[in-house]
Amino acid sequence: MVNSSQVTPVVPLELLPLQTKGRWIVDSRSQRFRLKCVNWFGASGTQHVVYGLHKRTLQDLVSTLVTWGFNCVRLPFSLELFFTNPPVPGSKTRAEPAMAPGISGMDAYDQTVAAITGAGILVVVDNHSSDSGWCCEASALDGVWFTHEYPERRWIEALSAIARRHRSNPRVVAFDLRNEVRDTPTAQVVWGSGSVVDGKVLADWPSAAERAGNAVLAENPSLLILVTGLCYGHDLRGARDRPVQLDVPGRLVWTAHSYHWYFWWHHDIFAGKGTGAACLGLSLVCLVMAVLVLGRARRSGRRGTTPQACLEVAGAYIGFTGLVFLLYSVATRSVTSNEACSDRGRRDVEPFLQSGSVLLALGLLGIFLSIALRVWQCRRRKVAGDQESGGEASGASPSHRQGCMACVVPVLVGLALALGAVAFFTLSTVSYWLLVDHLDRAWGFVLEEGHDYTAPLLLGEFGTDKQDDFWQGLIRYITEKDLDFAYWPFNGQKWNYEKGWFIEETYGLLDSTWASVREDWKLRDVIGYTSPGR
Repeated sequence: MVNSSQVTPVVPLELLPLQTKGRWIVDSRSQRFRLKCVNWFGASGTQHVVYGLHKRTLQDLVSTLVTWGFNCVRLPFSLELFFTNPPVPGSKTRAEPAMAPGISGMDAYDQTVAAITGAGILVVVDNHSSDSGWCCEASALDGVWFTHEYPERRWIEALSAIARRHRSNPRVVAFDLRNEVRDTPTAQVVWGSGSVVDGKVLADWPSAAERAGNAVLAENPSLLILVTGLCYGHDLRGARDRPVQLDVPGRLVWTAHSYHWYFWWHHDIFAGKGTGAACLGLSLVCLVMAVLVLGRARRSGRRGTTPQACLEVAGAYIGFTGLVFLLYSVATRSVTSNEACSDRGRRDVEPFLQSGSVLLALGLLGIFLSIALRVWQCRRRKVAGDQESGGEASGASPSHRQGCMACVVPVLVGLALALGAVAFFTLSTVSYWLLVDHLDRAWGFVLEEGHDYTAPLLLGEFGTDKQDDFWQGLIRYITEKDLDFAYWPFNGQKWNYEKGWFIEETYGLLDSTWASVREDWKLRDVIGYTSPGR
């Protein structure tokens, strides 16, 4: 275990306790204090202890956190761990001499907290789940904070008891009341009043968070209380109209999670930038060709287009745009409105659904009018032709050639517009502004000063195994917003529940040896640390 007398503490005690001031977390001097955390999981799983102690000691692992520059650890636990307090398998702690074989899960949790805080690093206690295991399947019943085995009363009891258990440790600074709140097969989480509809409980999350948060603060009023959003922690929009109010002011911190699969465009629609650039190039080629054809027509004294051709192209393009909006609405609702997020998709797509329907209707109307105009002109020409004398030479007449030429320019312009729309769609899906717009609407707005909902926000989980556009955009957003954060995870391995052994944790900062960084770029992006020699 790390001996606090042998190291310079990462966070000196004189800076504690932390509190909030507007959108910021501040220290005891009212100076900005940024939580730079990492998640270290395992205690909420079926092995009942943080992973890594089968290869390295607590002191070694905590020293790595200090070296890398983290000042905080988000430490998950399950209600099952607290209430059953099962023994930890000896094989999972064989590298840690301070943990005797068969040590209980809660004693191991306490020793982990002591080792982390002994180095001067802060701890955020996270109630990750009710049952021990991997989180968080949409079909799991513990997506809400109450289950048959662990009702709300026991959830609050566990939080209060752990707050009391660590009350004398000032570096235990915050409680994340519940991880990734979401709908379950028997309950739909709402941000408002609760009731029962069609046999399904409408569970009022902000009211429950207030009850639990106030119970924790009754044990230790110096703690920060983290309250997550709905739909896996991604949706805080209900806080605009119904913010959480705690008995102790300056204690509320919002928390959100963000992974690439939360976003409908994460599959790189149409191959992203490559397809978008190609479509943009083809669109420009079509426009140039249209200009050349129009110029040639003007030089030869022919008309370059006709009203009905323009109407057809305009109608087709407007209708095409409306169809894109409608398809986007269907796709977005399909992706986001799943078992665990029943309401989010519908609210997200409503504006696109309405505008798409209007545009498609206008486009179809334009095409119908152009067809009607063509029919009327054909009849008029037929009447005029019947009145003319026959005997003209066979072959294409000037009027026929003019009609063909009149169609070329609108068709080229139509192709240019259609290709341009595809280019805009594919390029915008990997753009930073789209990510910012989405995050600001989902939870970033809580950082706006001067509102009832204004409070700091900790990005409690985010992670990746690839340095793609989404990751780079998210890191930029974190930097520009100066967000407090907790990367997921520190771990080099995770437990395979089906096979019963450790496997690679590809999102981890550590590699499978638990001694080296997995990818230097990831650590540099998250915390600004570069491994020596890299």
